[in-house]
Amino acid sequence: MTPDMFEVELRDGHVEPLRRYMLGDSDGLEPFEADPDDADVRAERTVFLAAVAVGVRRRFRTFNRAQIVRFVGDLRISLGEDAGDVDPLIAESIIRAALGDLPAGEIGRVQRDPEKALLANIFILEKLRDEDIVGDEGLEDFLRECMDYARTMLEKQRAIAAGEITL
Repeated sequence: MTPDMFEVELRDGHVEPLRRYMLGDSDGLEPFEADPDDADVRAERTVFLAAVAVGVRRRFRTFNRAQIVRFVGDLRISLGEDAGDVDPLIAESIIRAALGDLPAGEIGRVQRDPEKALLANIFILEKLRDEDIVGDEGLEDFLRECMDYARTMLEKQRAIAAGEITL
């Protein structure tokens, strides 16, 4: 049985794979090739997924759905023969969820395929990285923001699981 993804403790070292990835080192993706039952791997994945949300929010400070569709279309075009690796509905839902534009009940329905959702997250962050979403704030500020977001996300998920809040 796979442990609960949200039952992890984040430590500063969990941001290191993301740091490497944002600097262009594909070894930063190691947490996605490692054992998901390992607490450190789950923590590193959580930080990575938080980075997608933080990056999306930086990229789409103001947005409309057409911009999201265009972004995903450009992403798929940039992948050439591998365009089929990104399901457009899943990629758009990830972006819309990060922006608070997707009802919570739809997130799970649209992302029923965890492998496709994972690939979409990786490719979205790659495109955002290539667009330099770190920007003038710098990498350290981006990583700090990702860790803060990951901690908030985990706290919220724990509260939902405990029945303290509902969606």
